Amino acid sequence: MKKLLIWDGDESLWNGTLVEDQLQGLTLPEGRFELCKELNERGVIQSLASFNDQQEALLALEKFDLTPMFVYPQAVFGGTKSDLITKIKEELNLSRYSDIVFVDDNGFNLAEVNSTLPEVVTVDIKDFNEDTILTYFTKDSYSDDDRKRVRRYQEEQFRKQAANSYSGDKMDFLKS
Repeated sequence: MKKLLIWDGDESLWNGTLVEDQLQGLTLPEGRFELCKELNERGVIQSLASFNDQQEALLALEKFDLTPMFVYPQAVFGGTKSDLITKIKEELNLSRYSDIVFVDDNGFNLAEVNSTLPEVVTVDIKDFNEDTILTYFTKDSYSDDDRKRVRRYQEEQFRKQAANSYSGDKMDFLKS
């Protein structure tokens, strides 16, 4: 079973582009929220690799009530999708690229990831099928530990952000 689903944002996770349509012009494809919720309940880690402004991408996740289901979203102008995928993998401390599925609408991005990270399963949104995606993340049964996985990663993300933003002594931080 795969562990991580990384979505591209524009024209993949949501319909529309942040730069052109801004938040109010974005829509979520029918059934997408339910799919993300089902994956979350299975303990699948979901993240975002988008060529957008970080804050705007986070607002898009918030607009669709997806924030509680996503961990370590990455959004930048420039760079490559394989760079973003690698950063997410490292933040999650995953050992294998073969545990990752990446969904995008852009053929160039998919080819770049296939070339640079051949172990990552890439899915073109044009060929997207919810049932097929679910097969990558299916096992016989799901434990309580599976269901809590995303929350644990979110808590770890919060701890890292708090530690990085603390300007004092590390021991003082730990005491606080």
